[in-house]
Amino acid sequence: MIFNFTVTAPAAAGTYNSQWRMVQDGVGAFGDSTVNVPVSVTLPATVNAAAFVTQSVPTSMTVGQTYPVTVTLRNSGTTTWSAGANYRLASVNPADNTTWSLNRVVLPNSVAPGASVTFSFSAKAPATAGSYNFQWRMIQDGVGLFGDATPNTVVAVAAVTPPTTNNAQFVSQSSAATVKKGGSFFVTIRMKNTGTTTWLASGAHKLGSQNPADNTTWGLSRALLGTQTAPGGTATFTFLARAPATAGTYNLQWQMLQEGIGFFGDKSTNVAITVTD
Repeated sequence: MIFNFTVTAPAAAGTYNSQWRMVQDGVGAFGDSTVNVPVSVTLPATVNAAAFVTQSVPTSMTVGQTYPVTVTLRNSGTTTWSAGANYRLASVNPADNTTWSLNRVVLPNSVAPGASVTFSFSAKAPATAGSYNFQWRMIQDGVGLFGDATPNTVVAVAAVTPPTTNNAQFVSQSSAATVKKGGSFFVTIRMKNTGTTTWLASGAHKLGSQNPADNTTWGLSRALLGTQTAPGGTATFTFLARAPATAGTYNLQWQMLQEGIGFFGDKSTNVAITVTD
């Protein structure tokens, strides 16, 4: 007679005897015992393993700015992760990089096999614009990296765009000093772009009348920009002015403006023009 059966090893490590004998329940054991076999029972080997769950990180950042990020991993091994046993989140791609200002994130709590943990931390963007890898993996310092790496996220880091400013410096002007009422004359005014914006001929940068603002004393309140003028460049405005119909003394003064924003920079020198009969 052959007996086939399954046995379960004890929960504690050690050496245990395996020996059997026939029995008639209610009467007793009888006949030979099997040969005793000492069985060595050991604890299963511990295994470090981690499975990726989720990750949250912006795909675009600005140089030097700090952003909240999260990484969630599941303990798929047989060991309990703890800070005291040197379990941490480590930067990879490349290993131990400090691209985001740190290469280790402390474990917030112990994590039993089968449980998940979320690492929440701040990532500081590099000081130089470019594309950078964001990828992490579990590590037991002193033992090594283990488990899934998080999916690599390529983050575009942009430079800070300085604010643009409008500014202008008066250079020169020419105009008539005396004109008959209703008469016309050419005015030329030159302005230097001392700001950081480019004045566009097709845009809203123009020369506007002043003293008082937006007056039409000389038949118009705006002179259009002829050519694009970059910062540091000088724009020349030449336009035809028509004298008022009534004799007297009238101011001629102009200033740069951006429509919808307002006047800016120096005003041209005020010229008091005499209008005669």
